[in-house]
Amino acid sequence: MNKNIPDFLKVIKEDWFEFFCELGFLFYHSYSSEEGKLNLVLNVPSNTNITIALSMGIAHAIYSTKAINKADISNWISNIKPGTLVFYSPSETTPERSYIFDGLSELGYPTLKGLGINKDMITTLSKKETWKNIRIAPEQNKYKRQRTLTSDSGINKIVEKYDADSVKQLFNLGSPYFLLIGNEHNIRKDTQKIIEDDFTIQDFLRIKKFGGRQYSFISECYSSNDDEKNTHTLRNGIPVVVDGTNSFLRYYQDIKENPKVIVLTRSSPLDTTLDALEKIEHSLLTGEINNDEEFLQKVSLINVPSNIEILCWREKNE
Repeated sequence: MNKNIPDFLKVIKEDWFEFFCELGFLFYHSYSSEEGKLNLVLNVPSNTNITIALSMGIAHAIYSTKAINKADISNWISNIKPGTLVFYSPSETTPERSYIFDGLSELGYPTLKGLGINKDMITTLSKKETWKNIRIAPEQNKYKRQRTLTSDSGINKIVEKYDADSVKQLFNLGSPYFLLIGNEHNIRKDTQKIIEDDFTIQDFLRIKKFGGRQYSFISECYSSNDDEKNTHTLRNGIPVVVDGTNSFLRYYQDIKENPKVIVLTRSSPLDTTLDALEKIEHSLLTGEINNDEEFLQKVSLINVPSNIEILCWREKNE
């Protein structure tokens, strides 16, 4: 099988790390089908860096996505609500500035309204090739004045590795593509590892919680130690990587309908492991379950570590 993970992501030069990166990549490309949402349970000796490897594989799959074609970007533009805070730069070499999306002109062109002393100034984007440079602001706080955003060296590095237009369009969505649930302290620590030069795993995974207020992100992290007050992100059916029994049990109800990879370790306390296995068994006995031999066949073509077990099924939502 052709390997999907580029060499620069192999921050740990071990076959097992590359395997879990590959597994994350395959999972993201297969997590939803007519047969239902993909569920994986991994039984591993320990979870050191496994969640990070899975997440890096998922992020690589996201960055590898082809750029939106012109028809799709027209539909995307038409769905932006007037009054939305956006960032825009007319070219690749100029910094972004903040605007208010003012709707479409009579000819169907996006119009952007200035802020502060420029509040009466309307910019009409008549050239379709510039529409991809619109980015919905992650935080919709309305600025009193127009702001110029500093360049993000992490994004610049990603642009070097992938298609520039495709990467910038990924951040237009304004909501995460996947979610990590685990020990937040450990995840923060692990994401500070250097990939190359000053480019860290966090720069690559773009976890919203670990960035600034208007940070361009593709993922989010929920803590296994505290209940998140707002779990609306999960309602979109986004894929989830779950680190350990505590994380799985704490968010079990919230993630029932999400495609997910659940990482269970043999070093976990027996009582919590049994609780997690009971809930998994309940899903298998009561849900509308389908096998996915095709996915398992793809996994078998990778160099699978001998000390792990994989349970795989698809489940249709009610």
